[in-house]
Amino acid sequence: MATEYRGYPGSSLIMGRGICLALLLGLLAACASQPQNNGRLTPAEANTRLGFEYLQRGDYETALAKFRKALAANPRRADTHHYLAELYRRTGDPRRSRNEYQQALKLAPKDAMILRNYAIFLCGQGDYREAMAAFKQAARDYQGLQRAANYEQAGLCAMQAHDWSAAEESFRAALQEKATAANALYQLARLSVRKGAYLKARAFLQRLLAVHAASDKVLQLGIEIETALDNPLAVANYRRQLAVLGKASSRANGKGDGHD
Repeated sequence: MATEYRGYPGSSLIMGRGICLALLLGLLAACASQPQNNGRLTPAEANTRLGFEYLQRGDYETALAKFRKALAANPRRADTHHYLAELYRRTGDPRRSRNEYQQALKLAPKDAMILRNYAIFLCGQGDYREAMAAFKQAARDYQGLQRAANYEQAGLCAMQAHDWSAAEESFRAALQEKATAANALYQLARLSVRKGAYLKARAFLQRLLAVHAASDKVLQLGIEIETALDNPLAVANYRRQLAVLGKASSRANGKGDGHD
C-alpha cells in the first residue's frame, strides 16, 4: 500500500514499500524504445512499445504477451527486460522482477536509468546494501540534474535503512550537483534536527524556502527548529504562514466559510 512520500513536502512522488513509483514510471517512459531502420519498427521494437503502452494502462496480461513476443524476436533487448521487470514488480512477483532487472543489466551494464530503477526496486525490497551500491554505480554515468536526483534517491534509501551518515553524504552530494535540490535541503534540515544541530537545520531550511514554496510540513519543521533556538518571533512568523496556508487550502477545497 502506498504511503506519503517522505521527501520534500509538496512533491508529487509516492512511496510504496520504499519504491518511488512516480519517479520509476517517469524514468520508464523516458526509456521508451526509439524506432530504428529509418523510422521503421522491427517486430521486437513494435512489441516492446506496445507492451509499454499496455503496462502504463494497467493491462498487465496484454503487456506480458507483447513483451514475450518482443523477446522471442530479439531476446537481447535490455529495454524489454527492463519493462518486464517493472511489470513483475507491479504484479507482486519480486523474484521475477529481480531476474529481469539483472538480465537487463547484463545486456546494458552501464545504463544509468536501469541501474537507478533497479536500486529503487532493491530499496523497496529492503536490500539496502545492494541498493546503495547500484545508486553509486548509476551516479558515475549520470550527469547534472539526473545525478542530483539519483543522489537524493540514494539518501532516501539510506534513511529507510536508518543509515543516517550515508543519507547525509548522499544528500550533500545531491547539493553539489544542484544547489537548490529541494529533497536534499529538506532532509538535511531534518537530519540536523535529529542530531540537535539546530543552527545547521535553520540554514538548510532557509536555503529551501529561498527557492521553493513553503508547505505545511516545512513550516512545522521551521517552528520546531526556532522553538529549539528560543526564537519566539520566528516561531510566530512560521505560525502565521501556516495559518495563511491552511486558509488557502480550505478555500481551494471548497471548505471556506464564505467570509473574507
